[in-house]
Amino acid sequence: MSEVPFRRGELTLAMLALNSNELSSAESFQSALNKVFSRPIKVEAAPESSAFNLETSDGPAFVALMDAPIPWSFLEGPCQTSVFWPAAADRLRNLRDHALVTAHVESGDVIAESMLATRVMAALIDCNDAAGVYWGQAPLVADPAMFCDMASKMTRESLPLYLWIDFRVRRDPDDGFIEAFTSGMSSFGHMEIEFVSDGLTPQDVLGILFDTAHYLLDHGPILRDGNTIEFDKCGTLRIRHDESTLGLGETVLKLSRDVD
Repeated sequence: MSEVPFRRGELTLAMLALNSNELSSAESFQSALNKVFSRPIKVEAAPESSAFNLETSDGPAFVALMDAPIPWSFLEGPCQTSVFWPAAADRLRNLRDHALVTAHVESGDVIAESMLATRVMAALIDCNDAAGVYWGQAPLVADPAMFCDMASKMTRESLPLYLWIDFRVRRDPDDGFIEAFTSGMSSFGHMEIEFVSDGLTPQDVLGILFDTAHYLLDHGPILRDGNTIEFDKCGTLRIRHDESTLGLGETVLKLSRDVD
């Protein structure tokens, strides 16, 4: 049986930057939730505040309007490094308000909790004037339309990891090698992943990182130091558990083409 990533005592947290200073009504939110959840969701509006308590079969979630912008110190780095949303900084700078989304699964199943928060966020986007999503566990930012599209296709077998994990890919200006690493695997109880390649495209490297991350979330931390793993794009890669060479300051799971 696959090992499921668990944690205790933490909440999955995300924020929705808004173009307006109010949230939709409880009725509109309920209608949006009905589109993305297969089972009925109980929504309770908090009295005299723009907040909602949700009871789902997986666990509770909470949404609240915050009368302040998402701190730019949270957003600046993810905006600068966003692969899929080059216009993030222009869209998210100088906004007034945001909505906070938290979710908690009592069993501690981090994947189920992330799926719950993703569905709640997609429903919130659907019924509000959304500017962008900040996912705190990575951290990363996402365009609302892209977020909803990926959320709509989400299953346990096909996880929207681009919404949960920041996959960084860059070219070294000195040697031209492609350097890639993750930020966010640690929130699922795994080491971050690194890969440096001199013979693949950035798109291929990104795909290898994504597939490795998904494999680990599917099967648990079974890639041991010294193991090998096969990819169509590059053949056999060696697994190493070693100190980061890309500045992460921690032990990471390195993918290497050195298999001798």
